[in-house]
Amino acid sequence: MGEVYASTANDKYLGTFSIAAHLKEAVNLQVLQQAVNDLVKRQPYISGRLRNFKYELLAEPPKIIPEAEQPLFSAYYDKGDGHILRVLYGERHFKVETSHFMTDGRGLSKITSALLVRYFELLGIELDKGDIMDCADTALPEETEDAYARYASPEKPQPNKDGLKGKAYKHNHFASAKTRVASKTFGLAKIKASAKMHDVTVGTYIAARIVSAIAKERDASGSKAQIVINFPVDFRSFFPSKTIRNFVNSKNVVMPEGVEFSTMAQQVQQQLTTVDAKFAQTAVDEANIALKALSRMPRWLEKFMLKMVTRTMFKKVTTMLSNLGLVRLPKQVEERVENLEFVISPTPGLPYTFACIAVGNAFTLSITADTMGDDLIEKIFAELEEN
Repeated sequence: MGEVYASTANDKYLGTFSIAAHLKEAVNLQVLQQAVNDLVKRQPYISGRLRNFKYELLAEPPKIIPEAEQPLFSAYYDKGDGHILRVLYGERHFKVETSHFMTDGRGLSKITSALLVRYFELLGIELDKGDIMDCADTALPEETEDAYARYASPEKPQPNKDGLKGKAYKHNHFASAKTRVASKTFGLAKIKASAKMHDVTVGTYIAARIVSAIAKERDASGSKAQIVINFPVDFRSFFPSKTIRNFVNSKNVVMPEGVEFSTMAQQVQQQLTTVDAKFAQTAVDEANIALKALSRMPRWLEKFMLKMVTRTMFKKVTTMLSNLGLVRLPKQVEERVENLEFVISPTPGLPYTFACIAVGNAFTLSITADTMGDDLIEKIFAELEEN
């Protein structure tokens, strides 16, 4: 995963994502920097950079940066201190941003949770950290294990087939525009109640609202192409791993046509039931086999192959929804956090990407768009608000 993104990252498609913690009080910058220092001391892997496809640790932890002054991540990475992870701040929030070079969304949530806990701990708040990474302890080897290699099976896998046929709807009738992010926070209890009413999970309910709004836009355009939504899959749900490195794959789901909303949502969820232990094992085995094959190639050929992978990765996909779900923090921390915000940078071939995260009763959906017009964004937010 890291090598795929390292081979293809550029100023437009950075392969980055971030989690912002919006607080109910002003950020103490001195304490925040100390928390970053302590986190890196606890887990040095967080303070690293990529050079010629080799991951190397840096002695100095990343320095916190005012978000108002932030350059693009690529400019920061190429011309700054070189860290793959950076911490930005505003008056009442701080944001942890990184790339698939080093971790995935779940790994970032582990890092952000540890930073939040350490920040409030340094402010003198006593709390029970539970299973959150403790900056007072020493690093655990499994936190940086290659979980793909650990759980790979010697058996030759039968490939997972997505069964996608035909073209995917791509919003092609709209002109491209400067990338923007729209985020909105809803009451989690109300979202859960709406999902329960349709007998689906929260993630499926959000996905169904997204694709139903896209369907209206598609139908108005006269297109007959199918709507396909990509769901990242966290393998930690199937294999017991504490790794903060990449351990993820994805599942493509086709929106059912010609049925009312509740039935459509249930059929989306039915397609997701194929994401089981067998699916996960096969995907892990395929990733491990691919890595071994790439490692035997000359560097120029490996880079070419990785670019081809990226070019075809979302060719038959309309959009993506990455759902980190409910982030559980100690009560003493949770009551000081307004909400969390999970944002994904633009993805090649996907004019819209969606990301959601929850803490306490605050559920936040973020939409990254690089196509003209806000009608779709406003429609999705309005439908969630109304329903």
